[in-house]
Amino acid sequence: MIKPYFEQKLKYSNDVLLDENNKNVMMEWERPVMGQAAYYLCKNGGDVLNVGFGMGIIDSYIQQYPINTHTIIEGHPDVQKKMIADGWDKKPNVILIFDKWQNVVDKLPKYDGIYFDTWEDNQIPFDEIVPNILKPEGIYSFFNNPTSADEIFTYPYSPLQKVIQSPVPEFYYKGPAIPERFDKFDINFSFVKVDPPRSNGYFMPAKKDYWNPILTLKKEYK
Repeated sequence: MIKPYFEQKLKYSNDVLLDENNKNVMMEWERPVMGQAAYYLCKNGGDVLNVGFGMGIIDSYIQQYPINTHTIIEGHPDVQKKMIADGWDKKPNVILIFDKWQNVVDKLPKYDGIYFDTWEDNQIPFDEIVPNILKPEGIYSFFNNPTSADEIFTYPYSPLQKVIQSPVPEFYYKGPAIPERFDKFDINFSFVKVDPPRSNGYFMPAKKDYWNPILTLKKEYK
């Protein structure tokens, strides 16, 4: 029987973070995606929140920008240990919250930028909460992954995702950004090339186009 994610032992190995079943939780090839997302998240300066540290790729990029505070929520104990070992608790503008986001979201302030990238988690409840913790004209983004936990994880390279991942109307009905969930946002996409290795476990690198969702909270939602 497969144990829940937070009960599994994780392993950092070279350019990948693996779960107990040797599934890729995060990979180095995601770096261009994270670098571009960090640029948009930090455009307004101020306070930025990242939910899900993983390998810390996006957090390393966020640290390159002149923001006020950088909050990181991470619930897995093995990742928490890695963060402490790497000195994230010593960075002057970093606020670490070692808990599941579901346990702390009601206590969070408002942010200028929010990123969400967790593992074996349901993103929908967080999407619904974002307008409550994002400042007007703040930026929300997430790893553009419309597969569910019970599907074979071939995103973003299976043929079906060729439509979902592109910035076309079908995205809103087949992907995570359906209108009723994001009607408070102006939705845009930013293109970036990715180059995943073919021997990466379970991803199928049939295509190398990625679209970062860039969601801006409309001014009227205060």
